[in-house]
Amino acid sequence: MEDLKRQNQIINLGKLLVKELGLENGVDTLSRWMSHYVAEKISLVERLPEGKEKENTLKECFDAILKLWENRWELPQGKRPLEKFEPILNVLNRINPEKEESFFYRHSEVGKISNSDDISKYITMIEQIDKVARIWIDFLLQQATQLVKDEKTKDMLDYAVATSNNYDIDTIQILYNDIEDFTKKYKEETFQKRIDELEKFAKLNEFILNEYRKESNVEE
Repeated sequence: MEDLKRQNQIINLGKLLVKELGLENGVDTLSRWMSHYVAEKISLVERLPEGKEKENTLKECFDAILKLWENRWELPQGKRPLEKFEPILNVLNRINPEKEESFFYRHSEVGKISNSDDISKYITMIEQIDKVARIWIDFLLQQATQLVKDEKTKDMLDYAVATSNNYDIDTIQILYNDIEDFTKKYKEETFQKRIDELEKFAKLNEFILNEYRKESNVEE
């Protein structure tokens, strides 16, 4: 049963890739050739009766689809299956405000500077800014994801086959989960914590503004 499920998954993935690449004459020659090749193999697999010929064709079909899928980011611009997510793929894993590790600096690096009381208040402010910056980034990433998510991407995620280079699928899935899978309680608790952090920043921002205003008055 598992083998049949995987076979159907790969075939459906192949159909999505063929649709994405296109078969019309207007697309580039390589994309059109790959589309035709995979489409023909799928069609042949679905027509052939059970037997050795079908097994061999099925293997050729799977090999072509998986090779095409593994090289999805090498496909021509405008034909890559998950291309709309490209601008945000490389930052997701660093913007979770619930992570203890800072986004812009490392605690160990700051700790080497000084532990004195004179500087501790500024270190606290740095940590506060770092936390708020990640809240901003996370919020804006969620808004960006809402703009680019669509049924085509959802289908790609449903039929995506695990490979050695699955970073893009994993991160897009996290993006989707981030905006779709909040439980009500978790969402309320998380939002309240972020509201508290943003309110703290409002006070910090006023403090920094006042410092700049003081410096500006001195210069005048």
